[in-house]
Amino acid sequence: GAMGSEESLKHATRIIDEVVSKFLDDLGNAKSHLMSLYSACSSEVPPGPVDQKFQSIVIGCALEDQKKIKRRLETLLRNIDNSDKAIK
Repeated sequence: GAMGSEESLKHATRIIDEVVSKFLDDLGNAKSHLMSLYSACSSEVPPGPVDQKFQSIVIGCALEDQKKIKRRLETLLRNIDNSDKAIK
């Protein structure tokens, strides 16, 4: 059945959490996965692949929550960029 917006938010959050938990193992892969999640939240045409499954979950979220998810992904991607620079 269709998920409610609350369920969608929980689902989307869980997907992001899973990617974040894989960061430590595989930063490059985690980053490209995050980019595809972020592209799924973006209204512009993304430069890379879009996580279609995540996109359909995000679309099910309330508009406020969609913004929160996008902001969280933005922050994570910024943090990766910074830690990338820190590591090198």
